[in-house]
Amino acid sequence: LNPAGRALLGLGAQDDVSQMKLCQYSDQDVKDSIRGEAIPEAIRSGLWAGESRLRNMAGREIHASQVIIAHRGPDGRVENLSTILRDTTEQVRTAQALRESRDELQRLSCMLATIQEDERRRIALDLHDGLGQSLSLIKLALENAARQLAAGAADEAGESLQQLIPRVKEALVEVRRVST
Repeated sequence: LNPAGRALLGLGAQDDVSQMKLCQYSDQDVKDSIRGEAIPEAIRSGLWAGESRLRNMAGREIHASQVIIAHRGPDGRVENLSTILRDTTEQVRTAQALRESRDELQRLSCMLATIQEDERRRIALDLHDGLGQSLSLIKLALENAARQLAAGAADEAGESLQQLIPRVKEALVEVRRVST
């Protein structure tokens, strides 16, 4: 066990590791996976590589990229196994934080789309109920004034048009309100 491995597991330089088994630093599911899949594959093909988890002396979970190498003797039989571990805890945490950020961004994006759609519905309703009715009334009053002019009643037409000025002003105020 090199100094980096000792530090990773929380062992000091003087700690005896001669009887240590790396699996004692793993949870049962990891032990089962290493014994059931990784070691048999390393024996079969000479090498296994994958992801693993350990717990240091303090119980902190360590994510690791692990390689198990089968060393064969002159007769071709496996004499021993060695392993190389690389601490990937920070990368795993970063990837998890990135997934959470992406999920939050997607949630916020959906919320924004919903808010925009609600705002569009409200504006459409304002335009239809307020400004649409005002403009329809103004149109009808203009058509009436045009008929009065065509019938020769210029004074009545002028009076009708004068009555439209406040309604046009109200419509302009409504346009400003909706646009704001």
